[in-house]
Amino acid sequence: MPRPSSWVARCGIACALVLSLFRGALTEAQHVGPPWLVLRAVSVTDDPALTPDLRAAIEESLASLPDDARAPRTGYVLDARVTRLAASTSPGGRRVDCEVSVVLEDAQRHAVRAVLTGRAAVVGDESPTLARTAVRAAARGALRSLPTALTPAR
Repeated sequence: MPRPSSWVARCGIACALVLSLFRGALTEAQHVGPPWLVLRAVSVTDDPALTPDLRAAIEESLASLPDDARAPRTGYVLDARVTRLAASTSPGGRRVDCEVSVVLEDAQRHAVRAVLTGRAAVVGDESPTLARTAVRAAARGALRSLPTALTPAR
């Protein structure tokens, strides 16, 4: 029978190995755009069916970053969320207002680097694509200032 301390040590090593493999699998699945960026969370609370549109708009914006902003010295984590989604009737038809908030976090320091906000209003005929268009436009607006947020502080 093994000594209790060696059994505990073996279990600890096995648990650490399993956790590191699991963490690696999660991180790989969440990388989006540049290798130094992990998209941790994307959510649309008001209408979860719009989550893929938010994710797609973020991925498109990240792919279009200027080359000098694509290679920072540290890793970052993005959390994106629709903070406001409202539909109303206007003289031009149906109006959808959307606000997206993106939190940029330094992955090594676990510190918030910036909170980026984008807003959009779309007016048109009664159509399910209005909300999708508003979400995509607000996400692009939020990420428009990402290159500035990535520049080192002086």
